[in-house]
Amino acid sequence: MKFLSKEESDCIRKCLENSNNTLSLKERTIGWLLYFYGLRGSDITAMRFDNIDWRKDMLTLIQSKTDYPLTLPFNAVTRNSLFDYITTERAESDIKTIFVPQKSPNAPYKKIGNIVRKIFRCAHVRDKEGNKGIRNIEVFCHFGYTKT
Repeated sequence: MKFLSKEESDCIRKCLENSNNTLSLKERTIGWLLYFYGLRGSDITAMRFDNIDWRKDMLTLIQSKTDYPLTLPFNAVTRNSLFDYITTERAESDIKTIFVPQKSPNAPYKKIGNIVRKIFRCAHVRDKEGNKGIRNIEVFCHFGYTKT
């Protein structure tokens, strides 16, 4: 597995910061969660409203792979992006997970590989490698630990 270089990281960050590109708020928020925290895709799709403590600026969850609890402080970028997604873009839904499909909001979101591929395309990262999203998620996981 190839890790993100400083140049790739900078390109991804610029892409996530650019509100004029084709990324939706959901895609941008998922990108920030990957970028800063290196969360697994399964942990992001399982995130629920009760995992967020807005007053303490904390995200608390049980990691899907290890079953260990994880508590992370929100940075302003991720917290604001998450708030904007929830209040302006998230479809009405009875589902308790934060991220829901726009077209089927009463079904849980399952995979984020397509979102990761879109972020990599937008950032022009690894275009020559065919942009295979599954490994790209793992690259974020290893990279996120150094960015928080």
